[in-house]
Amino acid sequence: DLPVENLFDNSQTPIANAGTTLSILDTGVIATVTSTGSNKYSAIKIPNIEKLLGKTVTISANIKASGTNNAYLRFYWVNDNNLTTLLVQAINSTGSYSFNIPSEIPSGSNGLAILFSSNASGTSSIGDYVEYTNVILQIGNKANAYTPYGTDPIELCKIGNYQDYFYKSGSKGYLHKEIGKVVLNGTEKWGQEQ
Repeated sequence: DLPVENLFDNSQTPIANAGTTLSILDTGVIATVTSTGSNKYSAIKIPNIEKLLGKTVTISANIKASGTNNAYLRFYWVNDNNLTTLLVQAINSTGSYSFNIPSEIPSGSNGLAILFSSNASGTSSIGDYVEYTNVILQIGNKANAYTPYGTDPIELCKIGNYQDYFYKSGSKGYLHKEIGKVVLNGTEKWGQEQ
């Protein structure tokens, strides 16, 4: 599969915390319990929510909990730094989940956040954690392999016997483009006008 654009930016500062600190990993985050009890979480706001409105999206992650912690990824509508309404409880173990995002942000909210639980229910000890790795949020209903935040898809084109392709030389990979695109805007000179 070709790379897809990952819309989850793990470098965003958490907007809401309840007994949890969030540490950034290369491919995700670790939610660590800082006070005992249940319903411990940290939430990260999704940038550029406009890209997702009215679309089917898929969240995928590898999830590993310490001790008996219960992990959950949830999506909440938010108003600035306050969680307002649960949109969906997505996944609680390694895997993926597809769902529809409404075409409009609900009244009283101004964005959408992913809530990472460090312990969703039961008891926990300070220092317990849930590790979320290979986190990818993408448009569409197919789970793809992890790509870093903002990775744009590469389009390969083919016309007749001419086609774009990837190749490897030594330890480096290259993209060979045979096909280009031109946007015609009506100012082109045709035929004898040249």
